[in-house]
Amino acid sequence: MCDAARDEGAWLRVVTWDPAYEHLLTLIREATGLEGEHLRDERAQWVDAPDAAHRRDGVPADSLGPVPADPTGAVRDLAVGRDVAGRGTIAFETHPMLAVLESRGDALADWLAAGQALLRVLVTATRHGISASFANQSLEDPDLRKEIASEAAHYGHPQMVMRLGLGGNVPPTPRRAISDVVGPPKKADHNTQKGSSR
Repeated sequence: MCDAARDEGAWLRVVTWDPAYEHLLTLIREATGLEGEHLRDERAQWVDAPDAAHRRDGVPADSLGPVPADPTGAVRDLAVGRDVAGRGTIAFETHPMLAVLESRGDALADWLAAGQALLRVLVTATRHGISASFANQSLEDPDLRKEIASEAAHYGHPQMVMRLGLGGNVPPTPRRAISDVVGPPKKADHNTQKGSSR
């Protein structure tokens, strides 16, 4: 998986040493506690939404997995605070394998490279029977992201934090048709080009 990231110009760093590992776990937990009601409301539109059976996007209830028995674990519960039928509860490992995907810079081209690296890492992981879940809530807060950059990232800018391990099979989530998200390029409006008097 590290080679897969490197092939796209990024790095996947498996964080295994203390104290960086414990600090990263702490930052993930801290970020989970910082999530506000507005974020939970927005997520409710995507996760187990009332119209989920008729949608081609979102995360249906049967793809959520069980509720973590320990709410302080490094597991992102997409339906936190909501009662979703049939999920059950499970004790996740207290010290999961954590990895940070890093890019050389933090500009748009670096984000694209990180996205391509993430895709390649996930495909490689799947091929080897490894599941990944994202713990990127710790990167959504600028201050926490800086801490991760100084503690757990060694080559560049952290773009994704992941839990890696062996997971069970879940049904695939719905997908939109390509034509719903990608269209033909728009023609340039010559009236708004450089030098236009408008």
